[in-house]
Amino acid sequence: MAIKGTVGGIGTKGVVPIVGEGHDWKGARTAIKTDKNGTQSTVVLPQIGARRTPEEPFEWVLEKDLNADFAARYPKGSRFHIVGGDGPEHQQRLVENLKAVCPTFIYGGSLQSPITENGTVMVSVDDYTVSRTVARCLCKIVFNYMALTCGDVFPLSSEFNALREFIRNNIGDAAGRVIVKQKPIIAQGIITGERGTDGHVLTIEGRPRDRTLTVQLALFNSIPYRIPMTDQYIGHAYVKGHHFSNDTNAVSELQAKFAGPDFDPSKITW
Repeated sequence: MAIKGTVGGIGTKGVVPIVGEGHDWKGARTAIKTDKNGTQSTVVLPQIGARRTPEEPFEWVLEKDLNADFAARYPKGSRFHIVGGDGPEHQQRLVENLKAVCPTFIYGGSLQSPITENGTVMVSVDDYTVSRTVARCLCKIVFNYMALTCGDVFPLSSEFNALREFIRNNIGDAAGRVIVKQKPIIAQGIITGERGTDGHVLTIEGRPRDRTLTVQLALFNSIPYRIPMTDQYIGHAYVKGHHFSNDTNAVSELQAKFAGPDFDPSKITW
């Protein structure tokens, strides 16, 4: 599994890992638990998924959030999946709770678990669950990086007013501030699927044609984030990246390139 319990000291409570495979379980929410010996494991939380047609993805709701409004979105003929729980008794309780808000529900059998024989399951990151506090923290980190790479005058531009207010005074909408990427930042990680470093990775990319300035961040090269800084960028084309080593505290510049629609990371040489 690629997600640790803590990421850069921030923790993962602001980011929700979800089951990334399995026709019946994909999208279900999971949690990372640590036992008294410090061993981490992934558990599927008690929840119910629903969809109206086979073409739709399941909408998942935790047991505590199950209510009539949720059930009303899924009329008779919809399919429900009940997952998680601490055994048959808990599963039965989930069934009864669903029946209480959705009387048309009919139990149709059990599902095959996505967890393999060796106890592993592929998870992905739900990119809509970064909490406001974590978003402000990450935005502060990348804002400082922008000042480091672009100079201390550039971040004072009025085009960053809204971002500064969000970081400093908790003012403004958090939606769209931080986006969890589905692929690593470093091209070698995209190609091999393995992390080549546990250091922090940051890149900045200014595209005057699109008027965008974007910073990417991966603390401990774990969860990769994309953070749009502005959609009013009018400077020159600009791309830069750095790696911050946890072992030596050294900072090294990355070989950074613009990633267009035809970008092929396998063509990059190191």
